[in-house]
Amino acid sequence: MPEKSSWRRTAWFALSLGFAVSLLIHGAPRAETVKDSDSAKALLGDVLEYVKTSITSADEDLTLKLETEPSAQVRGNITKLIFPTPSILDKNGAGFHLGNVTANVALQNKDEFQFSVGLPSPMTVSGTSGLTEAEVSWAANRLHGIWRADLEIATEFHSALKSLLFTDIKQGEKHLVGKIDSIAIDQKFSESTNGWWKGQLAYDVANIELAPANKDERVSLESVSVSSKLQEFDFASWQALFEWGSSLSIAADGTLPSSQGDSRAARQILETMNLGAGNMGLSIANLIYGPPGRPEFKMGELNLNMNYDNDARPGTYSFYLDWWGLEQTDGDIPSAYFTHTGVIKMHLEQFPLRQILTSVLRETQKLSPPVDPADIDFGAPLQLMALPMINANQTRLRLEELMLRSSIAALTASGNLSAEKDSALGAVGNARFELTGLDKLIAVAARQALSDEDAAKLLASLTFAKGLGRPEVGTEGGLVYIYDVILPADGIVLINEIPLNLL
Repeated sequence: MPEKSSWRRTAWFALSLGFAVSLLIHGAPRAETVKDSDSAKALLGDVLEYVKTSITSADEDLTLKLETEPSAQVRGNITKLIFPTPSILDKNGAGFHLGNVTANVALQNKDEFQFSVGLPSPMTVSGTSGLTEAEVSWAANRLHGIWRADLEIATEFHSALKSLLFTDIKQGEKHLVGKIDSIAIDQKFSESTNGWWKGQLAYDVANIELAPANKDERVSLESVSVSSKLQEFDFASWQALFEWGSSLSIAADGTLPSSQGDSRAARQILETMNLGAGNMGLSIANLIYGPPGRPEFKMGELNLNMNYDNDARPGTYSFYLDWWGLEQTDGDIPSAYFTHTGVIKMHLEQFPLRQILTSVLRETQKLSPPVDPADIDFGAPLQLMALPMINANQTRLRLEELMLRSSIAALTASGNLSAEKDSALGAVGNARFELTGLDKLIAVAARQALSDEDAAKLLASLTFAKGLGRPEVGTEGGLVYIYDVILPADGIVLINEIPLNLL
């Protein structure tokens, strides 16, 4: 384990162990009973079992080992748990090692526990020989939050590690191979009177630099941010659905069970569960990969955002992606065609996702005797169920914006597609494409076609596209080729009023 990529995995294990301990309330006895030494020992046993199970679930070859017996102490309303120098070891004896990990747990309200975890620095990594091969250290840390025992979630969680240093150790000599300025996780959800939840999660990493010793591979990243917001979300039903999924046994070979369990229960949960609305976002800034001074890959910025709204039934879903400053020096795609900058923004409206899922579950529970999911042909049932639902709800796909820009050309587009049961292709719609720099692309393809068969095919396609387009003068004075596409009810696609079947 550590011999292969110790410094790459050390940080993950440091965080995962701290987070596993901070989720210690999962197996806790009722809050009001944690007030004496016996109940503290019961809590300690439950926590230890939960952490061991979590580690084994991540990798069945991993085990938790403590240097001495863990202990629990009660001080007022606080229970202090001490785990002496824990190690996570694989079957060959290689592993990760921490100093004493301590956790404080206190009752806040019924079913709510306040917790804090001390994560000691540094963490060391050993090989099968038992010798230390790597180390990760940090200057400051904090892990604390609130756990809801009835829902088995951390409704509030805050953690931060600062000034992380990754070190390889060979023959007693230390070599700095990476550093991270800070890692922070902040999560907070609040419950409304109807039992639904709202809140947000933010995960931020700042200034990553990784440079393995004796390797010409370097990665630098200014920042990574992940965010999520939920509104009117039914955590209780979500937990019930999770427990249903966990109840399905999986064979040793990794295949799904032949019996899908009680799909009726899952369907009933989905039918009544309130998903509310929410969004998930990802941002990456200034990613560089490659040898020093000769980057093989660069990206100035990337932003991904997804939204959903299930308060509107059927639901609405949105997808947004943009990037700029994308460069790849050793790629197979010439700069003329490589999309250095791009934007994709689209919306799926009136989409009956909940109804489709519940219909699938309703059909599976009719199977008798139970059939292995691998042997079920979901295509035909989905088509029979999904298409009528999509048509009945007049589902719409709206492409708000598409922009792909290379060094010499750019493509922009927008359009709409609506489900229509009486149409030949099941949908009607329209779109507009605008292509600038087409003549420059043709010139590049013509030069490449002299020695490249694939470029010759591309040249033919670009030439055909030029003949089909409607040339206009763009806002910046350049020539723009326009393509107005219409999908009518009769199913005969028109491009600039020319029927596609004639082409």
